[in-house]
Amino acid sequence: MKTLHFLHIGKTGGTAVRRALESYSRAGEFEFTLHGHSTRLADIPVEDYWFFGVRDPVDRFVSRFYDRQRQGAPAWSTPWTPAERIWLAVFPSAEALARALPTSPLAPLAMSEIQHLSDTYTQCLESPAYLRTRADRLLTVLRREHLRRDFADLSARLGIAAVLPSDDAGSNRAPPYAPLSRVAASNVAAWYADDYAFMRTFEELMAWSSPP
Repeated sequence: MKTLHFLHIGKTGGTAVRRALESYSRAGEFEFTLHGHSTRLADIPVEDYWFFGVRDPVDRFVSRFYDRQRQGAPAWSTPWTPAERIWLAVFPSAEALARALPTSPLAPLAMSEIQHLSDTYTQCLESPAYLRTRADRLLTVLRREHLRRDFADLSARLGIAAVLPSDDAGSNRAPPYAPLSRVAASNVAAWYADDYAFMRTFEELMAWSSPP
């Protein structure tokens, strides 16, 4: 029996994926292991198979900001830390924090102390070069922007009838939020430049069509 690991990178649809698969212990030739946020690719045995979800870094930043503003609701209830309480008052919106990134000495501090904003693909996957060395056991990459379609394809490939939850709590789905302005989005993209290097690697490995 082969082991298939799911790496849960925050705010990429992982809560919904875990809940869709948690009633399955195995499928076909694979036995499932569903990990939390702390597991890294380097923790996975090189002989095992694995998959994970991704999201555009700018959209992921906005989602993570408002997730902390809501204290994790609707799926979780994680109170603010004392530092978060301060920074979320100083920067009351994702737009405000993003616009301040190039000019305010407070913005980098907020980015480091608001939970999850400092989480990058590097922390889980190490580097694009290391990712490529493990690509022979990479089953798929689920795009948050196309999660239902990508997950349906994965379920069909595994021969199971798993379906993503449709309720807000089960999928940790947030209320709609306004997109960042062009300037703010550009600032965030620059901040997460290393994550965009990973995105290019994902596109190369998965041969996603354009537009996806």
